[in-house]
Amino acid sequence: MSNLDFPRVVADTSTMNHEEWLKARHRGIGGSDAAAILGVSPWTSRYTLWQQKVADEPTSIPSTPAMAFGHRMEPYVAETFADLNQNMTVVDDLNLYAHPEYEFMQANLDRLIVEEGKPSAILEIKTSARPQSWIDGVPGYYVSQVQHYMAVTNIEMSYVAVLLNGQDLKTFEVPRNDKYINILIEKEAKFWEDVKKLIEPDVDGSESTFQAIRKSYEASAGKKIELPATAQDLFDARATAKKLVEEYTEEVRRAEAEIMKLLGDSEVGTIDGKSAVTWKEQTRVGVDSKRLKEEYPEVAEAVSKESSFRVLRVNR
Repeated sequence: MSNLDFPRVVADTSTMNHEEWLKARHRGIGGSDAAAILGVSPWTSRYTLWQQKVADEPTSIPSTPAMAFGHRMEPYVAETFADLNQNMTVVDDLNLYAHPEYEFMQANLDRLIVEEGKPSAILEIKTSARPQSWIDGVPGYYVSQVQHYMAVTNIEMSYVAVLLNGQDLKTFEVPRNDKYINILIEKEAKFWEDVKKLIEPDVDGSESTFQAIRKSYEASAGKKIELPATAQDLFDARATAKKLVEEYTEEVRRAEAEIMKLLGDSEVGTIDGKSAVTWKEQTRVGVDSKRLKEEYPEVAEAVSKESSFRVLRVNR
């Protein structure tokens, strides 16, 4: 692999609009896709990612407040990192890279760290409102992202700078791990081959896969289908799992009731002097929809939103 030409630039994203950028990413596997392929993403399953990649058009993910905040804070985090590490030259990188051998592997970096005019490290920027997920270092789903980037660019080091709760900046080093990268390349190559050949991955039990399949099929009114004999196995497995959920839910409630009894009128419970549990008053404001419809029907109608979805009911 040392004889390959790194890094390989395939596009300048500064000349692309958002739609063109989405289409470019759609033609390969990006760093943010790696976690799904490895099965470590808390947001996207391998099945959902496959479904997105085989689609004719790229999936445009609606921006959330957290995503918008992260995008807005990216220059600030990069500048702060540069101020704290003045021995490093941090540059904005608008290139789209591809691995010279595995061309489906792409990288769109946040920033590059340059020494003597050559890339020496990658700077990945994150924001998070969950500091607890960073206590033990960079979460695994982000490790896969920067290892993917190092595989594509042949760079030996990455820094991950994360702004926690909008105020606490932490920086972590993630060195290149060739053993990890070899496994990643193998799994990404297999995934991309399945995309090209339209080989559907196995269905898993993630919320991501559940919602992807739920949205894939519209009901054809009155249509019936004779299910295969194996469907009964699925019904049985579902019934067994639901029974276990009910049993464990009851056990959770029992344990919580015992804990509340121990706390009594105390808001905080400690073990060895350290907070172990809290039971505090919390206020939530809601809308009395029934009263709203009765007293202000015009307002209720104006703010009402109709939605439809298919409901799965198992009768056996």
